[in-house]
Amino acid sequence: MTDLELHNRLDALGKHIAARQAEIDQDNKLFKADHRLTGKELEAQYLLLKSRLDRDVADEAAHGHDIGNLEISVRAWFESLDARI
Repeated sequence: MTDLELHNRLDALGKHIAARQAEIDQDNKLFKADHRLTGKELEAQYLLLKSRLDRDVADEAAHGHDIGNLEISVRAWFESLDARI
């Protein structure tokens, strides 16, 4: 492996780590119990939880499992209890 290839791989890894750290920081801000959320932050929290739920439902559907409305509602409720699951 050349120095340039190694540098490019390390640079890509650094960008991935920085993006993940930003996600963690955002989660810590949005889901901290003693933090009072603004309307914009509530919307961001809702969209994040909804995207996680949609991803989980799509993953189940990809494996041939049918997810009904009741299960979607229960998953959404469960996700709202602890967003770090």
